[in-house]
Amino acid sequence: MLGTRTVSAGEVPARKLGMERNDRALYLERILRGEDETPVFDRKYILYDPSRPLLEAELGHGTTTELFENCTDMLPVKTEPTLSCTVLDAREADLLRSEEGAPAFCMEQLVWAANDLKMAWGWMIYRGDRFRFKSLSRPI
Repeated sequence: MLGTRTVSAGEVPARKLGMERNDRALYLERILRGEDETPVFDRKYILYDPSRPLLEAELGHGTTTELFENCTDMLPVKTEPTLSCTVLDAREADLLRSEEGAPAFCMEQLVWAANDLKMAWGWMIYRGDRFRFKSLSRPI
């Protein structure tokens, strides 16, 4: 876990999540490791509700689904991933142990809960020299 905090949703997160601009959102940054230990830089905006027990300690571990296992009304049921090409900026390169300007992939993801609520939006940055995409379609 690199950090988590509540923020005022800017224009893009608010639009993606169907919120009003400046509504509160939980923003997190973390480094994930895949099966081959390749680091992935993950950033997400999550709908903020102070009555839901999303403790910062829980946010550092596991998948998006595991983040919400104690909040059953927020369990993810559908995702919309979009894969694009990019290059690493200085911070991303440092975090991913690569070079600034190196090719990378960006996986943007919008996540819905069972009640068709858009509950999370974010993007993950993968090193281009270590990325391999494999997809299996099934309910989450």
